[in-house]
Amino acid sequence: MQISKVIMGFVTALTLASSVQVIAASASAPGTCKLTNTNAGKELYHGNCTINQKTTDSGSVYSIKMDNAQSFKFAGSGTNYMHGSHNVHFKDLGAGAIFTWDGFALSVTTEQQNTTGSGSSTPSLAEQACLRDVTRTTNNPDVVMLESSFSQAGTEVIVGVGPQKARWRCIGYSDGTTDGIEYRP
Repeated sequence: MQISKVIMGFVTALTLASSVQVIAASASAPGTCKLTNTNAGKELYHGNCTINQKTTDSGSVYSIKMDNAQSFKFAGSGTNYMHGSHNVHFKDLGAGAIFTWDGFALSVTTEQQNTTGSGSSTPSLAEQACLRDVTRTTNNPDVVMLESSFSQAGTEVIVGVGPQKARWRCIGYSDGTTDGIEYRP
């Protein structure tokens, strides 16, 4: 029974991975991870990790590699993610996130960097939406956030595209939608 659950988890992960479209925006950051067995109240890992995020039309895939410990991969969108065959609840914290499933909690925080956006190396939902939609509009997955300016009306994001970092402007919203994508020479 346990083996079939593992196999089903592997099949689910492959299905999710194969549904990811070619056009995607990616980000990677060093951080700190804490894995807890919430049923036993026991901390299983607390230390350095690398957090990779790939955003596509279908949602996001987070790959988390903890130094000398198990790696985790979560795929989904909104608050609903999967880790193998396990349903996972996702909570975005801006400069980090919490993944909870089946008696486990994995909290991840990125190291703070000096950016023009939210002050963290993890883009906000509005910034992620702009990275995704500029990638789609330009058909070029080589994108980087150059600037970000938050307002209640919408977040203005300047995205660099390609090796020359051609400037594209986008307005991103907290619901993951965008508007006003245009090239800015």
